[in-house]
Amino acid sequence: MEFLSSFNAMVVDMLGPLGPIIILGTIGLIMVAVTVILILKQPEDPMAKLKKSVQSPDAAREPQQRLRQGERNEQLQKFASFLEPQKKKKKKKKKKKKKKKKKKKKKKKKKKKKKKKKKKKKKKRTWPRSARSSCN
Repeated sequence: MEFLSSFNAMVVDMLGPLGPIIILGTIGLIMVAVTVILILKQPEDPMAKLKKSVQSPDAAREPQQRLRQGERNEQLQKFASFLEPQKKKKKKKKKKKKKKKKKKKKKKKKKKKKKKKKKKKKKKRTWPRSARSSCN
């Protein structure tokens, strides 16, 4: 604590009674200046670079490269049916077939349940043999 009191006394002698506040203010200004410098030297965001390159008039002047060539290789014509993407109609047909199969299975299950119910009803209606013989 002796060190702080001697430092405070020295600052007050040099700068007056507002010396400690002046020192804190200058330290704050230095910190703000360092922060501003670091922010300004920050590297540019890659997304911002991309946006600038897309919007710049220089990009419009350059001819765009095509991803696919307009000419077809005659040697590949033999294999064109294998290389080109197929239509998705086959998948739809498969889905329809699956749906039909599911419906058939459901119908079969319902029929089995109905048959079981009928058998149970028939069993309930019949009289035991001992009761039949005594009634006649």
